[in-house]
Order: sequence, then structure tokens, then C-alpha cells
Amino acid sequence: MNKRIIFTIVMFWRCIVADMFFLLSNSDMKETIKQDIYRLLKWDKLYNEKKNGILFWLNYSLLCEISFRSVFYYRMEKFKILRLINGIFLQRPKTIEICAEEFIGKGMVVFHNHSVISVRSAGNNFRVGPGVVIGRKGPDKNGIIPHFPKIGNNVYIAANSTVIGEISIGDNVIIGAGSVVTKDIPSNSVYVGNPAKFIKKIDSNSELWQEIIGYVTTNS
Repeated sequence: MNKRIIFTIVMFWRCIVADMFFLLSNSDMKETIKQDIYRLLKWDKLYNEKKNGILFWLNYSLLCEISFRSVFYYRMEKFKILRLINGIFLQRPKTIEICAEEFIGKGMVVFHNHSVISVRSAGNNFRVGPGVVIGRKGPDKNGIIPHFPKIGNNVYIAANSTVIGEISIGDNVIIGAGSVVTKDIPSNSVYVGNPAKFIKKIDSNSELWQEIIGYVTTNS
């Protein structure tokens, strides 16, 4: 049997509070977490065999993919007492910060443990590589504090990229590794560089499509 599966089975008790949160959540939150897990484990051979239920994969993700804990804690943000208790059993990585003025949609995945993600909003299937910084500029000359960036659906911001300012990133966008983005990016496009520049269009026929698209999963 796979070592990760054995570890998840043996250490499941650390996820009891997280499991309670999931089971007590409404159907929309359950589906959101399912899609977060799908995006995280999309290329995981064990997950794709689908021999276990959603609670097992929730526990597997929380125990074996530490960065997932930050996404899960973001989902729990309105349940402060449960978050506090859950922190006794599963510590949240201190090197990942996630906040949103409005919301972050289903299917969010953050890879590795060093990112600052502050958005006005983000759509479904938001994927963030390691070392990414997303934030806003400081107050303008009138003392007005701008909004954080607004991110569309199916967006992948690759490793060590910076997205700063009250800007909009469209749907179906890839921002290449090491890019610096300070201006709006239109939908269906790939941008790379410092400053980020247009590279090519992207659509469902592109080789890169699977890097950004999610899937409405009912794995249970």
C-alpha cells in the first residue's frame, strides 16, 4: 500500500475538526472544497483511481499537501472557533497568506509554501505557483487606498510572478514564471516577462488548456 495512504489512514484523527466543518457545510461549500481538492490532485495517480470517498481525499490533502491547508483555512474564515480548534491539530503554513475583498471561486490551488495572495476577487480554477505575490499599490496622493487585483476564471499565475495594482486579469489567462504585471490582461491570452507582454492567444484547442481548466467533480 502507498505510504501516503497509510499515513492518511493512521493520522486521520488530526482531521476530525476539518471533517466536521466539511460535513456541516452547505452544498455550495462542499462542492467548492471538492473542486479545490480536484485541482490540487488533478495529476495524482492515486486520486484518479477514485477508490476512496471525499473525506479520505480531504484528509489526504490536508496531511500530505501542506499548502492545501492555507486554501482550506481560507474557506473556514467565517468559522473562527472551528479554525482555532483546527489549528491545534493542523497548523496553517505561515508562509502563505490568502485574503479576498470579495471572494475566491471554486477550484483554487496553491503550490508550495511561499506566496502572498491578496485579491479583490478571483473566479473559479485559480492556480498559483510558488513565490507569487499578488497585492495592491499604496495610497494615492489623495490618501485613497486602491483595490487589490481582480482575477477572472481559469487563471494560472506561475512561479515567482508579481501582480500589483487595481487591475483586472481576464478569463483563461496564463502569466508565465517571473513575470511582473501592473496593467490589465485580456481574456484568452498568455503573458510573460518584466514587464509582462503578450505572447499568444489560448483556447480549448491549445496545449496549455489543461494547465488552467478545472472540472466539476462529484467525486464522493
